Amino acid sequence: MYARVLVLKAEPSRRAEVEALSNQAFAIMKTLPGFISVHFVMSADEDKYGSFSLWESKEAALAAGDSLQSQLAGTLQGLATAPPTMEVLEVYKPG
Repeated sequence: MYARVLVLKAEPSRRAEVEALSNQAFAIMKTLPGFISVHFVMSADEDKYGSFSLWESKEAALAAGDSLQSQLAGTLQGLATAPPTMEVLEVYKPG
């Protein structure tokens, strides 16, 4: 299992727009092969927002990034105050 971790910076006043973008991202993600789940997060001062999504394979996580980028790039670019960061990480489950 792999996680896609995305963090973006945006103005606190744009929270509603970031939440709308998160809803759009979820609608796309749940249709993609290998999707398991997603959680959206924000910092206490509401200037950093992120997502933590789980995928069945590294390939699925990377393909999801390509799909999301092509469908949401314009909206994301308009909200972010800096380029977002994204990592794909292997998930370790103890036991």
